[in-house]
Amino acid sequence: MAERGWTVGAQVAPWSGPGPGPGPVPGPVPVPGPGPVPGPGPVPGPVSVPVSVPVSVPVSVPVSELERRLGITVTSGGPELVVGTMPVVGNRQPFGVLHGGASLALAETLASVGACLHFAPGAAAGAELSATHLRPVTSGRVTGTARALRLGRTHATYEISVHDESQRLVCSARMTCVAVRGQGR
Repeated sequence: MAERGWTVGAQVAPWSGPGPGPGPVPGPVPVPGPGPVPGPGPVPGPVSVPVSVPVSVPVSVPVSELERRLGITVTSGGPELVVGTMPVVGNRQPFGVLHGGASLALAETLASVGACLHFAPGAAAGAELSATHLRPVTSGRVTGTARALRLGRTHATYEISVHDESQRLVCSARMTCVAVRGQGR
């Protein structure tokens, strides 16, 4: 059975056969529920979120082990804009502030989800990621927003901003993804 992932366009039924799989199923768009999931284990139950663009076929982007461990939750998504959150607690460096690598994992997740939705039914792979860390965060949640700068035939480039709960910019990142046809993320 296929693992449930970030889904846009329809609920995804398990599919292991040849061909494009089952068609869209009417209903809400499920994504993992709120809160971190410690260690490996099942993805939390689905919640409904808005989708910014219609998708003619179900598109599922699998959730990675790292995303589960960091507690990353995609709250809305489409090729042009993806938003997600991540807790600070559990993702801090020894000095008590949010680890820069965790901020980059959030940024890469959001841009990759957007690119996978853009290149659907193909997938995307990161080609470049750069970031500037602007201020420390010690508690609460951070929210990342990935906005498409360019959506091309083979490349998609995103600008990702990560803000704290007071809407202060914590990290500014940019990522370019390339299309990977015929493979899952």
